[in-house]
Amino acid sequence: MRRLRQEHGFTIVEMMVAASVLLIGALGTLAMLDTANKRARSANDRQNATAVARQVVEAAKSVPFRDIAPASMVTTLRQDDAIAGVSANPWQIERDNTAYTVQVEVCWLDERADGLGSRAAGNFCPGSGAGGTADGNSIDHKRVTITVSWDTDAGKGSVRQSTLVSARGGIDAPGVISVQLTSPTSSPITDPAATTASFVVTTTQDAAAVIWSLDGAQQDTASGSHASWAFTWELPPGDGAYDVSAQAFDSAGIGGEVRSATVVVNRFPAQALENMGAARNNGVVEASWSASPERDVIGYRVYRQASGGAAEVVCDFTTETTCVDSAPPARTGQTLEYWVVAIDNDAQDQRREGAPSTRVDVNAPNSPPNPPTDLVLAQDADGNQVLHWTPAAVADPDGDGLDSYTIYRDGTAISDRYDTVLPTETSLAVHDAGGVVHDYWISVLDDRLSESTLVGPVTG
Repeated sequence: MRRLRQEHGFTIVEMMVAASVLLIGALGTLAMLDTANKRARSANDRQNATAVARQVVEAAKSVPFRDIAPASMVTTLRQDDAIAGVSANPWQIERDNTAYTVQVEVCWLDERADGLGSRAAGNFCPGSGAGGTADGNSIDHKRVTITVSWDTDAGKGSVRQSTLVSARGGIDAPGVISVQLTSPTSSPITDPAATTASFVVTTTQDAAAVIWSLDGAQQDTASGSHASWAFTWELPPGDGAYDVSAQAFDSAGIGGEVRSATVVVNRFPAQALENMGAARNNGVVEASWSASPERDVIGYRVYRQASGGAAEVVCDFTTETTCVDSAPPARTGQTLEYWVVAIDNDAQDQRREGAPSTRVDVNAPNSPPNPPTDLVLAQDADGNQVLHWTPAAVADPDGDGLDSYTIYRDGTAISDRYDTVLPTETSLAVHDAGGVVHDYWISVLDDRLSESTLVGPVTG
């Protein structure tokens, strides 16, 4: 009878070792899964925090510049229902069952490009420096920094984002609705007794100040408060059209939209013109004068009058400040006077003459000035043709001052005058793009417009 082989099994120790190995493997897998879940949660927390920070930053950008202040910024931002959150102190916003704490920092920045201003307002960002006096409004930008933090079983962390909000002028600041003339009540102002004009300014919202300007130049601060302001303009002596404007500013010194009104002042005939001069030269009488500083002058009229005769118009209407009488009366022992008047339009839009200038007697004794000498035409280092001359040792026999040098080209008639230069100059570059050869002469006029004999020609 055969014997059965001996059967073998696992001992208790072997079973325990095997179970331990399996348990360690399972625990490792579970730990790995837990770590993966925590990391996924942490990544999700950071992603949500970043989204919250971006959302708050975008909300901060839409806050009016004047309303960005450290003490009230959280309250202002929480008015947006999307980021109102679940509590205010600390400000917390929930996303995916996680509470995120939001902190807001606000500080001022001073732009160096327009000069540094005072730091008296406080709350300037670190590194702003000591400031200066060049900028009357030192708060050019406001920096808003958002920090979003969290603390969960998956870990804790924070994200930080900043944005720069700049003054946006008319968008945020109070604007001017109208600049209205109240006294006199309308334009044009034609009453000769009027010496001032009063205005009222209405703004879109309460303003801290309103400054009015004349033709773009700041004048003064208007009086008033809230949305109603007023100022008075001292009318200038000269008539014309003027631009009167106003700009409102908020408490941060930010100016809003400017409004203006055109005011026409037409109270008086034009004033007498200055620097009238006239002289006989080469069989004609030439006259010139200074342009009127008044804005409503549209032209000039020149008269002449012989002794005992009637006044005659020489140049009926010209916009130039010169006039040539091509057929003056012959020189006699009597006076022959010339004068000029400025012309504007009256209140009925009809042409009106102003006060006459000083009369000039062209028959009065007046020796012409001494002509320059040594007129030459030479080429400079750059290839330009340049006229040179030497002033006379004695400028004028009568002691008159000099008015100008006159250059003639290709002839000596008035129509051949090429250019004039100041009496202090001794050269003039002449040009001809076509390279044509020309003849040149020169003369000098005294301050009574008497012309010397001509010197020349030189050719080149």
